[in-house]
Amino acid sequence: RAAIFVTVGSLGMPLVVGAVVGSLLPDFFVGAGAARAVFLMFFAVAFAISSLPVAARILSDLGLIDRPFAQVALGVATVNDIVGWLLLGVVVGIAESGSFELAPLVTAVAAVTVTGVVVIRYGPGALDRISLAVERRSGGPAAEISLVALTLVAVGTITQAVGIEVVIGAFIAGIAIGGSRLARSEGFQAMEWATNGIFAPLFFAVAGIRVDLTQLADPEVALWAIVVTLAATAAKVVGSYAGGRAGGVDRRDSLGLGASLNARGALEIVVATVGLSLGVIDTRAYTVIVVMALVTTAMTGPVLKRLYPDAPRGDTPQRPLAPSQR
Repeated sequence: RAAIFVTVGSLGMPLVVGAVVGSLLPDFFVGAGAARAVFLMFFAVAFAISSLPVAARILSDLGLIDRPFAQVALGVATVNDIVGWLLLGVVVGIAESGSFELAPLVTAVAAVTVTGVVVIRYGPGALDRISLAVERRSGGPAAEISLVALTLVAVGTITQAVGIEVVIGAFIAGIAIGGSRLARSEGFQAMEWATNGIFAPLFFAVAGIRVDLTQLADPEVALWAIVVTLAATAAKVVGSYAGGRAGGVDRRDSLGLGASLNARGALEIVVATVGLSLGVIDTRAYTVIVVMALVTTAMTGPVLKRLYPDAPRGDTPQRPLAPSQR
């Protein structure tokens, strides 16, 4: 019950507030040639995003990962990610087509939804069988890396073919890979090291190059950066808090849910990068969104520390919810 209400609140309110803020932003934030409707839809999605990896890491580091509210937060963050990426795919489809056409859009969303359900439900089992067959043929880590890469490319190709951003297909494939034995293989670990050591830093370097902080010297841009950050934070925290209270969660844990889900992390930067590459937003809007992502992420840890001063620090084992709390 709590998870359902928090999911609705943490998605619904940010989507509405994001669309309102997007409609109020000055025209110079809109990408050249982009429709205003697409721009405000993009901001709605940007407000709705939560970062599951960041939330999980912070909750683990603070020794809160075994608490019921944290488990609800991680479940809701997963749904936020999936819904957010699907909505981003809708915005991308409209931006690329240049118009809102219901039939192709419904077809694309339906195709991606079916692909996601099938891949997430049956993908881990299929990957387990394939990886076992690879092991019997002495494939080794190199073959495991190839299997991971082929899975990402295959699912990404499907989403790209129906007009949805390829990164959404890779996200779906990542969920399936994470649920399979490949996630514990030597090849996957090697790929993760290369990603964390080479590709992730390169991505953030390129993302950082696109951020022009000198634009914040313009009082109007700086003011809107503050407004966007405060509005995104308020929408996520208030929506999550209201959902938690409606679901029977106490006040402190409801605030903890809001603080955890407010972390947007690298996922928000990916969303901003997609918007900039499509021409939906300009560099000033990109800078504002990146600033919002950094601030909302940076404030999560201190807020949770303030809410839970009694929590032990360091990693703790995850404990399942009691039947009465599920």
